[in-house]
Amino acid sequence: SSGINAEYGNVTAQEERLSSMVKRSCIETGVNYYVGSYLAHIGNINSIYACLAECRKNSRCNGASWSTDTKYCSLSEKRRGSQPSINGKVVSINKVCYDTLTGDAAKWKSCIEENTDYSGADISGGQSYGFATEWDCMGWCINTANCQSITHQPNNGHCWLKHKPYGDNKRTNVANLTSISLACMQSAN
Repeated sequence: SSGINAEYGNVTAQEERLSSMVKRSCIETGVNYYVGSYLAHIGNINSIYACLAECRKNSRCNGASWSTDTKYCSLSEKRRGSQPSINGKVVSINKVCYDTLTGDAAKWKSCIEENTDYSGADISGGQSYGFATEWDCMGWCINTANCQSITHQPNNGHCWLKHKPYGDNKRTNVANLTSISLACMQSAN
């Protein structure tokens, strides 16, 4: 019995390390993605995590940059800007990415809806082939403005980005389609 508990503890510790590494992939040092698209500038902020806390207070905020030099936090509606500025004294964070990747593996798995199509609500230009897994497709969604869910076709790698949490119509018993909603990924439990 103690061997099982030790093994479970190791798995839990590994999941926590993996979750931490994945969340850190939402933070980029030396890149300012939000130049010219700020909602607000807030002074006397001591870390990117304190800057993220300020972003969470503003319902329109999807990303932020923090200056290690001036200690200013700049909030943006964008998840990730399209014209990054290289600046070694700035750290940027995609809030949607960070907040989506906070669950453990069991939580993430519970959000995968196999044989389900979130039909309709496609984002214009948000369709592509070449996504090996639904998580690759979700990675594209996390970094795309207004994306709230995906439908993925595993047999050919087709990915559709959706601007509604469950498309216009959630259809079940649809073979070869898998769908995931950011709303599920970001929910508390």
